Amino acid sequence: MKVTIDLRGVQEAFRRAPQIFYQELDRSIKQGLTDIQRDARRVHRFKSISGNLARSVQVDFTSSKDPGNGLRLDKGMAPYAGWVHEGTQPHRIYPKDSSALAFIGKDGKAVLVPRNMGYIPTRAYWRDVAKKTGATLVYKGYVQHPGTKPDQFLYQAADRGIPGLMKRISAGIGRAIKRAGLGR
Repeated sequence: MKVTIDLRGVQEAFRRAPQIFYQELDRSIKQGLTDIQRDARRVHRFKSISGNLARSVQVDFTSSKDPGNGLRLDKGMAPYAGWVHEGTQPHRIYPKDSSALAFIGKDGKAVLVPRNMGYIPTRAYWRDVAKKTGATLVYKGYVQHPGTKPDQFLYQAADRGIPGLMKRISAGIGRAIKRAGLGR
């Protein structure tokens, strides 16, 4: 008596398995990173004015074979992203295009002025605002900034998102096994 086993189907499944595995793994990782991106854009401490900082959270993904995959802050979209995320040490701020910084203060507090006025306010404008508010117009060669606390929203989103990413990868491996014909 002789028993023969036809292994051609199994051999074909194992031949296709690596390609299918990487397709499913890539899909799972990209979906997981997109979930983390969405969370980082939504959950943070900073006050958003333009929305650029939240939009600067980008997924960098080419392939699961590429070690440089992940999330990043696009500093072209929000040049200040690193300062918000990592915080700053106390530092001095110097005037950029003039010999002094000008600001108005009342009892040591800033007086709010309109944003996006469409022009750069003149000294006369600031004097007028100071007069109307009873504030003092102050000129300084520099100001001492106290520094900012870090808002590491990207790291925090990644910490929250790792379990979901791992579930997506596990599900992707299961799909790959089925698609390759190696499981049920």
